[in-house]
Amino acid sequence: MNSIGIFLEITKAYDVLNHKVLLSKLNSYCIRGVANLWFESYLSHQKQCVEINSVKQGIYVSTTREMEYGVTQGLILGPILFSLYINELSLNIMGSKIELLADDTDILVSEANMNSLQYKLNNVMNELQTWFTLYSLVVNGEKTEIFFP
Repeated sequence: MNSIGIFLEITKAYDVLNHKVLLSKLNSYCIRGVANLWFESYLSHQKQCVEINSVKQGIYVSTTREMEYGVTQGLILGPILFSLYINELSLNIMGSKIELLADDTDILVSEANMNSLQYKLNNVMNELQTWFTLYSLVVNGEKTEIFFP
């Protein structure tokens, strides 16, 4: 059996989650009604600013802006919401085994014949590109590796 491992990391994974898509996904997981409205309120009222503490120039604080995308990483809900956002990836990529680990995704593609493996790998890569584009996620090319022994 021939195998290829693909190890992906999503760029700014928590920062780019689309709130409308996330709320729709929560709805598909039966988080509806008041519970979904609570999440909508939680997501729509998050604000952030940047603070820079410089020895020479003192403290600079940017204006506060409401977040249109993303979830807060430092809170308990951030990783949970991110996991729910990407949970269905493995259902949409056929011909591979997928492990989701926060913003890391490990994919194993196996096939007995090398030509069949190449064909299957091309299909998996096309499906990945389609899915990541659909959900506005970007793969970090510098931290992504492909391994085949």
